[in-house]
Amino acid sequence: MSSTSTEDVVVAEKKRNKSRALATLEPDYRVVPIEKIRENPKNPRKTFDGIEDLSASIRQMGQIVPGLARPHPSEPDVFELVAGHRRFRACVNAGVDTFRLVVKEMDDATALKVMLVENGQRADVPPLEEAESYRQLKDEHGFTVAQIAGGVGRSEAHVYQRLKLTELVPGVQD
Repeated sequence: MSSTSTEDVVVAEKKRNKSRALATLEPDYRVVPIEKIRENPKNPRKTFDGIEDLSASIRQMGQIVPGLARPHPSEPDVFELVAGHRRFRACVNAGVDTFRLVVKEMDDATALKVMLVENGQRADVPPLEEAESYRQLKDEHGFTVAQIAGGVGRSEAHVYQRLKLTELVPGVQD
């Protein structure tokens, strides 16, 4: 006669849930032909300095850190970069045939938010590029200033200040 207590059932269920949660966190690493990768046109980063130096490093050492991509929203068997655009450009410049990726399912708003957070961690992001990405999150995806600030680790005042930059006359922005 089996005596399974309620506590045993709860513990077993918690273990199953933890296993399922961990499985969703495991990265899907892939080595993908360069021609099967597209840069995300919504990437807020527009300037990519140091490509030559990074290309030389990749030729010598290979690609050390994988990029982050999602399945392309409209092209089957193609991936859209979410993070690693500079590294990708350097691999193309270095003549590399493949690019290592971590592939994650994500919608447009999540992809933009990830790109924004990644770029926001850099000291060299021009304020207008940062401002434009905040504007995209707000206007195209319905984020509030509080949601943007919380998501990227900035104050609401900082986000408001950057958003003001998008209201400048284009000639003044340059």
